[in-house]
Amino acid sequence: MAQSTTPDAAAGQPVTHAVAMAAQERRFSLNRVVVVVVLYLSAFWTLVPMYWVAVTSVKSMRDLAHIPPRLFPTDIRFDAWVTIIDRRILENIFNSLVVAGIATIICLLVAVPAAYAATRMRLPLKFVGIVVGLMGLVALLPPIASAIPLYDLASHLRLIDKKHTLIILYTVLNTAFAVWVLRGTFMDVPMDVEEAALMDGDTRFGAVRRILLPLIFPSLFSIAILLFIFNWNEYIIALFFVNSMDTMTLPIAIQGQIPQHELDWGVVSAAGTIAIFPVLIAAFTLQRFLVRGLTFGVASGQ
Repeated sequence: MAQSTTPDAAAGQPVTHAVAMAAQERRFSLNRVVVVVVLYLSAFWTLVPMYWVAVTSVKSMRDLAHIPPRLFPTDIRFDAWVTIIDRRILENIFNSLVVAGIATIICLLVAVPAAYAATRMRLPLKFVGIVVGLMGLVALLPPIASAIPLYDLASHLRLIDKKHTLIILYTVLNTAFAVWVLRGTFMDVPMDVEEAALMDGDTRFGAVRRILLPLIFPSLFSIAILLFIFNWNEYIIALFFVNSMDTMTLPIAIQGQIPQHELDWGVVSAAGTIAIFPVLIAAFTLQRFLVRGLTFGVASGQ
């Protein structure tokens, strides 16, 4: 009996293995289909509003008033764009570029040494934990929570309606976030790398500049992009501290395009398109650095 059942069992093992492999492949295919569907839905959810804003900016009044709304304009007009340019929107774009760019650079110049000191210097563990925790708390606070006391302070110092005031405020509000993220980035780099450079006779500053910073450059670059986007989109702080056209940033200028009684959807959409697409193009162009920076240390298991 034993001799008669052994060949059957041996023959059944490949069949069972093949069935298990087929079931596993079906599960893998199903999971892949679900992932692809979720990605397409996410892209649709994100990109369709941007497309609608851009298309609305070139629609004629007949297309804007058409019911149901038309996905594609039948008569392309650039009247809204001409109106936006006539309203000095280019000056507002320049103000946003200057304020956001300088604030991002200063924020990184302050955050990199602070994050390095929090991870590499021999400081009391309780002190580092308290400081990092407070920075995380500050990074999570909404801007409106600090806008009112900062406005009271700036008004006493006569710093209202000045570009350098916005630069200082953006730097102060975003430095906590930058230090909080960069601290994790520095912790992903082994200290042996710097110690080897120090043993070879290099200074600590030289080891940081020539070895550590090139290693964390993708993460540093991605944080810089995020900081620039935060500064570019900032609305609450600029609303409190900006009054004139000479210092007005783009988000405040877009809000100024909305009148009290009659809303020109073409003009508002053109202004919104100007605000959206520079950041969108930068994100698509530099997405390789963003992905590398946000996944820094994950591939190595650190």
